Amino acid sequence: MSQDSTDIHAFLLACANGDHEARLRFQEEYGEDIYHFPIKIYRLPEEEAGDFYLYVFENERIFTRVRTFEGRHSIQFRTFLSYYVLKHLFLEWQRTRKTVETVSLSTPLETSTDGDSRTVEDVLSNRDHQTSERRGDNLGRFSLGSMEFPHDRGTS
Repeated sequence: MSQDSTDIHAFLLACANGDHEARLRFQEEYGEDIYHFPIKIYRLPEEEAGDFYLYVFENERIFTRVRTFEGRHSIQFRTFLSYYVLKHLFLEWQRTRKTVETVSLSTPLETSTDGDSRTVEDVLSNRDHQTSERRGDNLGRFSLGSMEFPHDRGTS
């Protein structure tokens, strides 16, 4: 998109003001840059780059930000888009993501010398068993002594 400064400002203002045709042109012209930005700069997988792309256009985030472009110091819009707008949107998107890595209970952890492999489930069940044994031991040593409870009165 080789536009002079006045044209790009008018174009971005039209996008920010909700002009459907201008927004379609914006996506055609810059969509690939937006999609590939986190892949090139942050080495994100393509699936996550798609999520970022959706985030950028959701709630008009990108159009709110590109309207601030003034072209000072002869900065090209594509440079402004990448190094200011997309970088800040990416960091904002990262802060809002809530991903929890999951591991299958049948995931092998280690293989013993006899060829058996332990899984996450084996480790967790062994830990639960040891914890309940410890609790049993602790309860066995715990003495109530001469404490009297209201429901015990008059029964001895």
